[in-house]
Amino acid sequence: MCNRNYFLLILLCLCSLIFAEDKIILKNGSFMSGEIKKVTSKGVKIEDKELGVIIDISWSNISKKSTKYLKRKYSIKEKAQPKVVEENENENENENEVVVEKEPDVKAIRVNVRTLGKKFFTSYIALVKESINHIANGFDVELAKGLKLHMKKGYEITGLFLSEDDKSFSLLVKGRTKKISKDLVNSSREIKIIKRGGSIGFTEDNKKVGQDLHLKILKAVADDIGISRKSAKGVFAKRLSGGFIDDGRYQGKYNSYSYKSSVDLGKNSFLFTGTKGKEIMEKLKLEWWGKVSLKEKENIYMGIYILNKLPKYKYISRRCAKCKGKGHLKRPKYKNDKNDKKKKDRKTTKEKEAEKLANACPDCKGLKKLYSIQYE
Repeated sequence: MCNRNYFLLILLCLCSLIFAEDKIILKNGSFMSGEIKKVTSKGVKIEDKELGVIIDISWSNISKKSTKYLKRKYSIKEKAQPKVVEENENENENENEVVVEKEPDVKAIRVNVRTLGKKFFTSYIALVKESINHIANGFDVELAKGLKLHMKKGYEITGLFLSEDDKSFSLLVKGRTKKISKDLVNSSREIKIIKRGGSIGFTEDNKKVGQDLHLKILKAVADDIGISRKSAKGVFAKRLSGGFIDDGRYQGKYNSYSYKSSVDLGKNSFLFTGTKGKEIMEKLKLEWWGKVSLKEKENIYMGIYILNKLPKYKYISRRCAKCKGKGHLKRPKYKNDKNDKKKKDRKTTKEKEAEKLANACPDCKGLKKLYSIQYE
């Protein structure tokens, strides 16, 4: 009876080892869990069952503890030199390799590359709006360390990295601190994310809505999707027409993607008449800017960003409702006597312009129309 119980205990232990997921600790502190498919002198191939892909990890990226354990478990010699194997050669002939299961076709490990343009622009424009909100509130925009966690149930959690211990991750997700148990996580990846920085003054705001912001957002989007920053620049340039990418899991042709949206300029339309975005801020005055609502500031900055960075846009006009398209509320009246007529004729150009502006519609500033910018 004792021997029988002992045998059952050994059998349960063996079953738990067989069905347990493998876990590899990486040098950057993150880890990968899944089923190991192959261990060679170059590294480890592990299958992420939730994503349905096989990830190749070299020994240089695996921690010493995991390296020692795996090489001992799969009988990989420390000083063994990797053997060059021809494509038609049997891989089992290499004594330094242990093949657990035949590697699937390459097509099976690729992601759906056709929707890359949509995935890219959705992430890009969301970060543009988030960044502009920070700038309109008077804060800089910075890149910070974040984590993307792929959960065992199939969804992802992305947030600002706060701390980590043996049992959990602490992330800031949408303004809330979340503590996530590592037992629920299938894999983790370090990324760069956009965060609010220090306060900035009015004169510095316009410098933030330009090339620097664009490059920061490209870096964050590249990390979020899992492509190189060089590839991110290429997708940004080719999104409207479609293109080809060869970058890790993304290999092949991606479809064009266009999504029309618009920004209402409203009473601030006069800032965008006959000028480029980089010149708009020169018209703004600190005293006037302080009276503009937060939403109006966001729309002004978004309009500037569209003109400077997005490839396709157009103005859409509508008649000003306040003056009914006349451009003024009241015309200056002059008496018919000769003295008033002479006084009118003696006015300088500046005085005439000031008088015209004083009688202009307060909404459209004499333009007769209000505008919005439609972008793709």
